[in-house]
Amino acid sequence: MKDVSITVLRNLWLLAACLLSSSLLGQDSITSTEQYFDSNFVASVDHWILNSTPATPAAQEQDSLLLRKLWLTIIGLAPTLEEMNQYLSDADPNRYHRMVDHLLSRPEFAEHWAEKLDVMLMERRANTHIPQEQWSAWLRSQIAANRPLNHLLADLLVADGAPGEGRASARFLLDRTGDPNLITNDVARIYFGRDIQCSQCHNHPSIDSYRQSDYQGLFGFVSGIHLAEVADGDKKVQMVAEKSATDSPFESVFQRGTMYRVLPHLFGGDEFVQPWSIPGEEYHPIETGRPARPIHSRRQQLADAIRMGNLDAFNRNLANRLWSMVLGRGIVEPVDLNHSENPPLSQELLDTLSTQLATIRFDLRSFVRDLVHTKSFQRGRFETDDVSRSAPNWLVTALQNHAERMQLAEQQSTTARDQRAAAELEYNNALDASATLLKERLTSLGNVDTARASLSQAVEAAKKANSEKSTAEQAHASAVDKLAKLQVAADSTAAALHAVGQDAELAAAVELLKNRKATIEPTVEPLQKVLADKSAAAQAALDASAKAKEALIAAHQVASEVDTRVREKIAANRQHRIVFEDATLRMTQAEAELHYHKTLNAWVESSNSIAQLQQSIVQNHQERNLIDISLAGLSSSMQVVEQKTLDVLASAASLVGQANVQKQMVESIATKLKRVTDTNSALAETAKILNSPETIAPARQTLSDATIALQNELGEAEKELKSATSAADARQSELAQLRESLSQIQQQLSVKEKFKGEHAQQLVELEEKLNAARAQQTSSLHSTTQLLASRFLSSRLRPLTPEQMGWTFLATTKVYKNYVEKHLAEIEKTNPATADQSQDLAFLAERRTNAVRKARAELQGNINHFVTLYGAGPGQPQSDFFATPDQALYANNGGSIFAWATASGENVTAKVVAATSESEAADRLYLGVLSRKPTPAETSAVEHYLGQQPEIRARLAQELVWSLMASAEFRFLP
Repeated sequence: MKDVSITVLRNLWLLAACLLSSSLLGQDSITSTEQYFDSNFVASVDHWILNSTPATPAAQEQDSLLLRKLWLTIIGLAPTLEEMNQYLSDADPNRYHRMVDHLLSRPEFAEHWAEKLDVMLMERRANTHIPQEQWSAWLRSQIAANRPLNHLLADLLVADGAPGEGRASARFLLDRTGDPNLITNDVARIYFGRDIQCSQCHNHPSIDSYRQSDYQGLFGFVSGIHLAEVADGDKKVQMVAEKSATDSPFESVFQRGTMYRVLPHLFGGDEFVQPWSIPGEEYHPIETGRPARPIHSRRQQLADAIRMGNLDAFNRNLANRLWSMVLGRGIVEPVDLNHSENPPLSQELLDTLSTQLATIRFDLRSFVRDLVHTKSFQRGRFETDDVSRSAPNWLVTALQNHAERMQLAEQQSTTARDQRAAAELEYNNALDASATLLKERLTSLGNVDTARASLSQAVEAAKKANSEKSTAEQAHASAVDKLAKLQVAADSTAAALHAVGQDAELAAAVELLKNRKATIEPTVEPLQKVLADKSAAAQAALDASAKAKEALIAAHQVASEVDTRVREKIAANRQHRIVFEDATLRMTQAEAELHYHKTLNAWVESSNSIAQLQQSIVQNHQERNLIDISLAGLSSSMQVVEQKTLDVLASAASLVGQANVQKQMVESIATKLKRVTDTNSALAETAKILNSPETIAPARQTLSDATIALQNELGEAEKELKSATSAADARQSELAQLRESLSQIQQQLSVKEKFKGEHAQQLVELEEKLNAARAQQTSSLHSTTQLLASRFLSSRLRPLTPEQMGWTFLATTKVYKNYVEKHLAEIEKTNPATADQSQDLAFLAERRTNAVRKARAELQGNINHFVTLYGAGPGQPQSDFFATPDQALYANNGGSIFAWATASGENVTAKVVAATSESEAADRLYLGVLSRKPTPAETSAVEHYLGQQPEIRARLAQELVWSLMASAEFRFLP
């Protein structure tokens, strides 16, 4: 088909992609949404999710982000800008369903899920025995062929890694060095969701469901595994071999001396019946250059149970892991801690998933198709940016009847704890009651081991005795045969000599034969005796072997009888264990429900506290305003009183001065009056002694007049003094009153200032409490949104895997698509399609698959670099997010990322450069890199950045694309 261009081939592929998915899966056509997925199953899942939490779920994710999530989940790539616009412009209501089937039909589905299974199974262990590409190719082939996952996983347990095409499937065992304990730990985690490593030497210290007997029961399936070296051409390789396993007693490191013994079983389930064989009959005939294979393989027994499809523990774990891979979190989380104290979000939901997975025969494509059609997968995230507003709408429903629900949860939690304690007591009593029987089993199985060892020794002794008897028989028969032959030869030679007559040579021969016969004849009898002895010894050894076999059979019969009783007891104990673990499960679920309500209560309390604190702050401001008004009034009054005090003080000083002057005047007048009076009295006495008293009468009269005048003046002065003193006293009294008033006002001012200070301090404390309450509200809201995300009512933000990151970088910049198209062109050039082949959808699909494989192989080195930077260490949890300086340095300085962002062809950078407006450039940038429209602020920033230097627009666009790809948002699934 030389005239058919590569473009035509691409268009044919795009046209055929959706139909191809149906034809490959045996569906005739795409006519309704029910053909894309199991609508009943999806409806059941959505029902159980909604019933798990009384809250309104988040709305469906916006179309562009949902498309990004879908692509990254199904094929590990993000859509290009062109593919995004094509989807968003599609008006078909079934576009989502058609896109799902298109992605499931792409060869990248097998590529991506081979990577995911590789990480799940090998946890980035080093490739010690099997090259990574061989292992990945085997996984891809299994997924591409729709191999049932339970068969795929069962194959890993029985693979032997013999040289040849199937060797890669043994990597699970080979790269775990064939270590039975390591294999037990990882099979428990990966196949059954139980991390029971701590149960190897004792019951788990904190998880009652993980018991040492369970570890030993699983260990029994793989205890015979070991590695053996075999030839592979001119080199040596190791392959997985298996011994015919027997069971050994074990003890807890915490209970030394108390021995136990169990047969292979799974986590409290029935023991698997183990056939027994006579020593020497355990193995198939040995193949040249290969290790012996046991007739009964315990790991094969476990693999067969997995293949049957009805092993509940396996089915539930696998369903949970696949759900986690698609939705970012398990129904049981963490996925390898499945036990009664870590209950599933919904027991019914996990049952529904497990049943569906078994019903569709562990078809990965079908299961993924169903899961991405659930509302849980398609939901967006709750917006919680503004927590200062009233409770968001989605929380209002959750808070209805909250108090009653919380009280009920507390009651149920208390009841569940009591029931668990009672069930635990009954279970422990049942275990104690089994001690004697288990000890009897230990003894009986020990006797079987002893009898088996004795029989093995007897068989070996019989083999040795038979070998010695055979040697004696051969020696005796050889001597007898030689004598017979010598006798025949001697007779023949003697007859010849008689017939011929005297012949020296014949005579010598006759003599020689006689001598030889004479030499051998004495050895026959001893050899016959030795033969008799060896025959007797062989018979004795055979008899001893027969007795040992009878002893083994008898010991086995006794052990079988004990085992029958033990199994009955185990079954009874298992019921107690089931009751105990169910009670533990109900208790844990009740406590989880109580925690849920406490989380909501934290929101309620913080919201109420905020309202009360805000009211207290308002009241504080009101009281402070009143205090300020009162302080202003008191300050004004104080100023008035202080001024009046000053005035009265000045008046009082004047009046006191006047009174003092008047007092001095009174004292002066009194002094004068006293002198006049004294003088008058003296004159009176003088007159008595004078002969002529009349001579001094005028003087006396003058003095008397003066006395009267002074008395009058003194009276007036005293009146004025009294008045002045009274006025001064009145002013002093008024001054004292004013000072008292001033003191009272000052005291009131001090009290008010103190109140004002206390209110200011109270306001600081209230604002601190308000900030703390708001922080608590934010935290409780975050906890609530996280809780609802864990219950799948909201999308959970989760990091891309290292592989997803690498391939998404390459897809966003169209590097990946360019490489695929390059290899398509090379294939077409090397082997042009015929006209018929160009119409053959299967042929086109195979050709594209080959191109994809070649492109990915060529780009794998880049992906390995991402794994080195962003992947966790070997054997570490691979789903945990972590950031390192090396990651930041690579994202910000990595030349390869910047180079990928170069404007080329029609990649996102070229589209940004070609935009007719800066707002259009911003839309193309954010939609092409982050699968969403930009915010107004982001659009403004892009407009400013591109507009600063129009002459280097391509370089600026490249930097913008690079910066978004190096952002934290790019690193996470929406």
